[in-house]
Amino acid sequence: MEIAKTAAFPGNRILCLYAFSFVHRAWILHLTIGVVQTPDANSASTEYLEKTLGLTVEMVEPEDLRHTAAKYDIGIYADKRSCFVAFSPRAIDKIQQHADNNETKEAARFLQDIQGMSTASRIMRCLDQSKLRIAFQMWNNMYTDVPSKRDIVHGIGIKSLWRTNVRMPLRRLVKVNPRRKCVLRQTDATTMYVYVESDTLSDVDAFFAIVMRRIQRHVLINM
Repeated sequence: MEIAKTAAFPGNRILCLYAFSFVHRAWILHLTIGVVQTPDANSASTEYLEKTLGLTVEMVEPEDLRHTAAKYDIGIYADKRSCFVAFSPRAIDKIQQHADNNETKEAARFLQDIQGMSTASRIMRCLDQSKLRIAFQMWNNMYTDVPSKRDIVHGIGIKSLWRTNVRMPLRRLVKVNPRRKCVLRQTDATTMYVYVESDTLSDVDAFFAIVMRRIQRHVLINM
């Protein structure tokens, strides 16, 4: 499997640009295309991929991104800062086979070029296409991120947090507003990553404060 890494722009926004540029070309060549995100991907990017581009998005934990993307001929996945594109051996073979076919050569050669390009060149190639010419500003405005906040919590009580029902009250808070999202991820025995979303800036601030108070209260209790 051939994997190319992209950085310097928010990972999920690059992911949407790649999906926009690749999707119809993959279908022309009868290749499967899959998008894989982590639960803390901004919901606006997921909605764009599913509703605007008609793609199925799989949500997995960070350690499963690459493995899940490998199920597809073209797998696109992102973490918080980077975007990755994986081409399966089948995809590479089919792209080569179609490179000289008059009906499919544009799609094949586009994907063929993308495989060997550097980060900056790959982005510019997607932004400056012969048949899908889009400006940088249009790409940047593909969707508007849902208001969100993230932080890291440290404490010796973090490990015990996962053996309690502290996450259940947080789930109930999410149900109050369907636009809310809360993702908690233990990164080691004393560190937790926290990500929250809501539909307004004021609510995301309030929700984030509630989540952090509940976590910190638990960590203090279990010190």
